[in-house]
Amino acid sequence: MKCNRRLLILLFAAALLFSNLVFSQQFSYKDSVDITQANSAVEGDDGSIYLSGYYAKSYADTVVAMVWKLDQSGNLLTKKTLKCDAGVVHCGFVREMPNGDRVLMSYLSGDSTYPMFSAIGVLHDNLDWEPSGFVKEKGRVVAVMRSLESVSNKNVLLSVQLDLNSNKWGYKAYELSGNYQPIDSGKFYPIHSEYPELGYNPTTNDGRQVYFVSKIDTGGFSMVEGLMKIDTNLNCDTLMTYPSYLTFEDDYVSSYLGNVVYTPAGLMVSMVTRKANWDPEVGDRDSYVLHRLDTNYKKVEELTFRESIPEEKENGQLAVDFAGNLILAAEDSINAWYSSDGRNRMEIIKLDPQRNLIFEKEVNLGFRIVIHNVVPTKDGGFLVMGGATDVGKTFFHAFVVKFDENGSISGVSGLAPEDPLVNIYPNPASEFLNLKSTKEFESVSIINDQGQQVYGSSVIGQSLTIKTQTWPTGAYFVIAKFKEGFSTKKIVITTRK
Repeated sequence: MKCNRRLLILLFAAALLFSNLVFSQQFSYKDSVDITQANSAVEGDDGSIYLSGYYAKSYADTVVAMVWKLDQSGNLLTKKTLKCDAGVVHCGFVREMPNGDRVLMSYLSGDSTYPMFSAIGVLHDNLDWEPSGFVKEKGRVVAVMRSLESVSNKNVLLSVQLDLNSNKWGYKAYELSGNYQPIDSGKFYPIHSEYPELGYNPTTNDGRQVYFVSKIDTGGFSMVEGLMKIDTNLNCDTLMTYPSYLTFEDDYVSSYLGNVVYTPAGLMVSMVTRKANWDPEVGDRDSYVLHRLDTNYKKVEELTFRESIPEEKENGQLAVDFAGNLILAAEDSINAWYSSDGRNRMEIIKLDPQRNLIFEKEVNLGFRIVIHNVVPTKDGGFLVMGGATDVGKTFFHAFVVKFDENGSISGVSGLAPEDPLVNIYPNPASEFLNLKSTKEFESVSIINDQGQQVYGSSVIGQSLTIKTQTWPTGAYFVIAKFKEGFSTKKIVITTRK
């Protein structure tokens, strides 16, 4: 018997709306939840790491920009909340320029004439920030993201804007002077999206033009994402589109773009694709996919990794390291956000400049993660950063993981607003570990330098003893979860006597 397609779509829409309402009531963050997010980082000359993001005392509170300084292994040295006389600083995005400047971009609260505007300036070693350039548009919300590039002897800044008169989102690019003040701009490029979500996805450039990916149409039952560019006249344009349609056909493919990077072999676009099948015995099939484009922006190569059923892959972020290798960091999960039995893990894929596989690995940090960025480091390694939470969503805090060039973990940091004091001894250890905390543990997990969990337990209390006599020697990372967040510590297991 044939089904009425229109009726099916209406019934599906009603079910989707109901499920969203239920989900928002049961699984939304509590108003009292502390939130920190990490979205971008640059490396200092001494190997220290400057990390930027934001902090909110509660889910409903004002978001303020934060910066953290970490050592070479990713351990926290100091942190600071950014302030500016011009207004409340809501979020920070840091970028290193060819002249060596460590530049931080942010957006600030304004007034009725300039509802929100953006500021750009140098971030110093002591985390002081001196904004020297301001981007303002009358009647518009103006926000900058990780989007400052140096091309054709110009500093080009991309902003996402909301025109309050037309209620349209769009993009506008600016040329900045040597001290990051706007001196020229392109045209406002409107898009048909409720929010374009440039978000944490960085721009890239080939020395002449700037490229980025964005949602450009979210109307009806479809979503269109696009690869976009900023030309030499500072105007934005769409180069190619990736539609994701909601249909009831078997084996339709949806593409969700991650970001784009430039390589000598051409632009590389990362995405997660879903081949959908309505037969529950077959299920959806998710994959990480890379498209290589030629100089005419035509796809000339497609690489597919880790196709799986029925897992949910998200947020594939791509980077090029200093040797020209490609690094993809992404999330893989099953029921991770609403079930205590769910699973959520980080997946890392590294390719050489010819796109041959160097390694791929899974990392289980023991909590639910959202990946925002992967950043190469000068020692051949890389950083993966984002936010982490528990299934009850009683916190949402920034994290950063430092990997070496072979994919081994050298540091894990949880950047909570207030890190509970956890004392671990002996360290180095051989036979056992003692853990004592100023607050009650909810769980403790320990991973090795390959990201594999070697210990996991639910704990009630402020102390714990763990036997380690059977563990191989090497570095491990203790991840202790509390009601208010989590704390991480590095330990070493040594040879037994």
